[in-house]
Amino acid sequence: MDNTIPIWARVAGVAVFAAVGFYLVGIAVGRAPLLGGELHAPAWVVGSAGVTFLLSGTYLALDAAPTRFSTLRHLVVIAFLTSLAAIFLWIAFGEGARELTSGSATATLQGNAPEGQGRLAFGTLAVLSCGLIAVECWRAWRSLRRRHEE
Repeated sequence: MDNTIPIWARVAGVAVFAAVGFYLVGIAVGRAPLLGGELHAPAWVVGSAGVTFLLSGTYLALDAAPTRFSTLRHLVVIAFLTSLAAIFLWIAFGEGARELTSGSATATLQGNAPEGQGRLAFGTLAVLSCGLIAVECWRAWRSLRRRHEE
């Protein structure tokens, strides 16, 4: 496997993902202070976002590992996608009103997005995430089967 990410960048990325992840999980369990306001989502959604960051850092670290860790990499990707899908599903289908904003890359067009459009967008992302989970499960099963046949 050709690894093009320098080790210093990989370590820095893992550290940043871990710091953000642990902070969000800390907020979710009431052990870290929430800076600048109040939660606008259930604690489990904030915790899921933290887990998503932690799993991103874990994958970045495992990406440089030998191929014998491929099963663990597949599990990390499946867990990452599941955590992400849970957030998307809550935004799309959770009870209560949603205050969503929209904007452009140039930040010249910003404003409140209609709730229905936002829920549709996040519902679409949730469905795509669930599809990616199925694909990754299939890839993991195929990889395990191939290793078992060797």
